[in-house]
Amino acid sequence: MIEKRIEGYDLARAIAIFGMVIVHFQIAMTDDTLPTTLSKMTSLLQGRAAAVFVMLAGVGITLMTKSAYHSKNPIHISQKRKSLLKRSFIFFIIGLINTTVWQADILHFYSMYFLAAAFIFTYSTRSLIIIASVLPLIFVALLFIFDYNANWDFDDYHYHNMYTIKNMIYHLFFNGYHPVFPWLTFLIIGMILARLDIQNPKIQRKLILITLIVFFITEAFTYTIRQIATSFATQIPKTELPQYQEILEIITTNPMPPLPMYIISASASAICIITLCIILAQKYADNPVLAPLYSTGKLALTLYIAHIIIGLGAIEQFGLLNDQSIQTTLIAAAIFIILSIVFSHIYLKIFRHGPLEALFRKIAN
Repeated sequence: MIEKRIEGYDLARAIAIFGMVIVHFQIAMTDDTLPTTLSKMTSLLQGRAAAVFVMLAGVGITLMTKSAYHSKNPIHISQKRKSLLKRSFIFFIIGLINTTVWQADILHFYSMYFLAAAFIFTYSTRSLIIIASVLPLIFVALLFIFDYNANWDFDDYHYHNMYTIKNMIYHLFFNGYHPVFPWLTFLIIGMILARLDIQNPKIQRKLILITLIVFFITEAFTYTIRQIATSFATQIPKTELPQYQEILEIITTNPMPPLPMYIISASASAICIITLCIILAQKYADNPVLAPLYSTGKLALTLYIAHIIIGLGAIEQFGLLNDQSIQTTLIAAAIFIILSIVFSHIYLKIFRHGPLEALFRKIAN
């Protein structure tokens, strides 16, 4: 018996793609030397939309390997492991090519996540929780051993000399945009989430309540500590101020560097968004307004590449890179999002899978 597709996950993928489009368009277009209230609000999406995207990849891995996990059949497990390893390889090749256009590409990091998932998808939920909890702590330990700022020019967020073996390892595992330590945590949480009876209203209510509490406590605690620490900064001797400011920089829920408070906050918000999307899809299952959004979520991989190659490519052709207002950026993002929804809905009326999705299935299976 084939299980019915959970359309709430597709809705969440669409939301994640929309968020990533806004974030990437803002990075490429907006003049960040003139911050506005609106630009500050959209900046809050940074690291949040991508966290949802990665978590949903974890959900997909559990759904794909569910039968092998429960059967414990060595042959079946081996088949699923090979499929994940193939996906890992494809992600790495496509992602690496994509970095030549857009350094903030997430797909070559996906490669490492899927590589890890190929060996841990058979683990118990308890073991996965332990791994997910330890990964952010390992990252903190690495901060004391290695230089997080190595190879970075944070003025324009450019990572220098990425394509050497040493720097690529640094980039993938420690100080890239979405390094394995600790971003693999999001994927593992997604794997755990998919093992829950997520369509059960009781579980949904618990997830919403817990994640909202965790999110607000984390953000409030971080904000309060920063305010207290900032007030003390006026009493610090000038010679010690640089070191004090470095300490202030780690009291944050910003995605770079991805410290534990960020991981906790982003995990809570991602789980909450995914759960809300599932509730929405259940409650309005036959609503025609949501159908195009489900289609958009099903083409998430294709649209991810498209928003970089086509979306940002068009922006460059129109001479809109850098120095634009946040209003112009949001209009450009909205145009791409609307076109993506229309394209996805029409495309899936003709074809079963998106262009890149079909390629992945053909190679991996």
